Amino acid sequence: MVGGQQIHPVQPKVRATPGTSQGGARIIPRTQSEGDQGSLIEVTGTTTGTSVTLFTATAQTGSGVWDLVTIEACNNHTADVVLTVEVIDATHPPKITIPFSSGFFTVLEDHPLRDGNTIKAFAGTANVVFCAVKAHRVTGGSEG
Repeated sequence: MVGGQQIHPVQPKVRATPGTSQGGARIIPRTQSEGDQGSLIEVTGTTTGTSVTLFTATAQTGSGVWDLVTIEACNNHTADVVLTVEVIDATHPPKITIPFSSGFFTVLEDHPLRDGNTIKAFAGTANVVFCAVKAHRVTGGSEG
């Protein structure tokens, strides 16, 4: 429970059950890459130069292997906080307002990522936003 609210894990929008295969694709659950054994990741940075790495994708290229990444954020501050999410680079990062005292808020859902690319984030206020990262690796099947 967070702030008196029951938190339910985000379920991936995939066609096959994790660990099974369908149509040649295999979906393998992964833990977050940057948290310590599944711990929440504290967003300590307030600028692109101090952004925190939330996830690093598989380094396999062009092989039909993808990571589907879901990120949820919780704001422990007394006011709303803007979270900037840098997917692959900082060229045009989305800015998402994370409401305070609202439990976990889905920031990114089942976003495909590969080639060792990263997802980083920074917030308008340091040390008050915490992220839960979940990824599923999809192997085989078509790339479309």
